[in-house]
Amino acid sequence: MSILRDYATLRAANTESTRRLLRLAADATTPLHYVSTLSVAPPARHRPEVPEEFLPFHEGLRNGYQRSKWACEHLLEQAAQRGLPVTVHRLGRVLGPARTGYVNERDFLWGVLRAGIPAGIVPELFEDEVWTPVDFVARSLVHLCLRRDDGTAGVFNHATLPRVRLADVYDWVRAYGYPVRVLPLANWRERLPRSADSAATTLAFFDSAEDGPDGQGGATDLRLGHVRADRVRAGLAGSGITCPPVDRDQFFRYLDHCVTTGALPAPNTLWGAG
Repeated sequence: MSILRDYATLRAANTESTRRLLRLAADATTPLHYVSTLSVAPPARHRPEVPEEFLPFHEGLRNGYQRSKWACEHLLEQAAQRGLPVTVHRLGRVLGPARTGYVNERDFLWGVLRAGIPAGIVPELFEDEVWTPVDFVARSLVHLCLRRDDGTAGVFNHATLPRVRLADVYDWVRAYGYPVRVLPLANWRERLPRSADSAATTLAFFDSAEDGPDGQGGATDLRLGHVRADRVRAGLAGSGITCPPVDRDQFFRYLDHCVTTGALPAPNTLWGAG
């Protein structure tokens, strides 16, 4: 789902499809589990904590993807208030399986890396964020969906792993062999070559966010406050479902995949590498 699309183009795929699912579920009071995103939460500068509960509309909902997912949650909240057993599962940045290192090249952050690494420059974006391998997400979702107790309804923030620091990510990129420098976002945007498709798409996102109050686009403030995940931890307790934190070795597997598929050049082929 592209973060560049506006709400109107996403309404049918996200909001209206959720409305239809709710109608189907309501006919037989069937429990409904909905996969949402932590990006519906306000940035840390507006709210220091992300609760496991439905959220009111806020000015941090800047792009169409965020607005459409929040609208879906709002429909689910209304259904829950009418007695329908609905559960919302909010995910952070979902990574490929830990074993294979698969990378979704359309992911926003990987778009930034694919654009910046060949140019030798990467931007300051956020301090840290929630990363979760998809295989762990899948096991967690299935376990929570199959539970039969009353505690399954409501909101679950799938954020049980330690948050990944962007500074560490850039250190891992360098350790892999890419000699990147970190620049302020505005400088990075000015200096990044626009010839590559990945660069053009990534820059288009920042260009669409220029109306923010900080001069670099409020929509680029991706920092979230403390994400509560008490209900997820309680729901997974005793299940045996665990996942190691994303570390350098795991990140190297993602970079290996990018090199193998041609999404990134091998480190030793870049000017100045080695």
